[in-house]
Amino acid sequence: MIAIIAALLRLPVNRIARRLILGVSWAGAAFVTAGVIGFAGRATGLIVEPGKPPQSWAAWVSLAVGAIWVVAWVSATIGAIRNRPSAVAASRPDQLSAR
Repeated sequence: MIAIIAALLRLPVNRIARRLILGVSWAGAAFVTAGVIGFAGRATGLIVEPGKPPQSWAAWVSLAVGAIWVVAWVSATIGAIRNRPSAVAASRPDQLSAR
């Protein structure tokens, strides 16, 4: 996961590689989001599973950390999409400094 997020900082110019990294990043964000939603459902009692549901303050802190992680991951992915240089600008380093 961390490698994909780090790859968002410097997306490759190759269109296929860029789309692959962004696709994996969106998939990772979706999986973590599903985990946070599932954990929140168990913590609130909306989802009944065998065993004792998480009820301590540590459960809510873990839920908050997961939610913050999802927001940060989605923000990083959206930022990578919006701030990617075009292929022409990437092939001309003198144009990148003008941005």
